Amino acid sequence: MSIHTKPPPPSRPPLAQLAQMMLNGLRLLEVAIRNERRLRQREIAALRAEVEALKRETLQ
Repeated sequence: MSIHTKPPPPSRPPLAQLAQMMLNGLRLLEVAIRNERRLRQREIAALRAEVEALKRETLQ
C-alpha cells in the first residue's frame, strides 16, 4: 500500500500566480502613493502662492 499525497485543491492558485498578484498589488499601491504625493505637492504650492499673495497685500 503506497501513500499518495493529495494535490492541492484546484481553487487554490499556484504560488507563481499568488506572487504575480502580490506584485500587481504593490504596483497599484506605488501608483496610488505617487498620485497622493503629487496631489499634496500641488496643494502645498497653492498654499504657498496664497501666502505670498497675502504678504504682498499686507505690505501695501
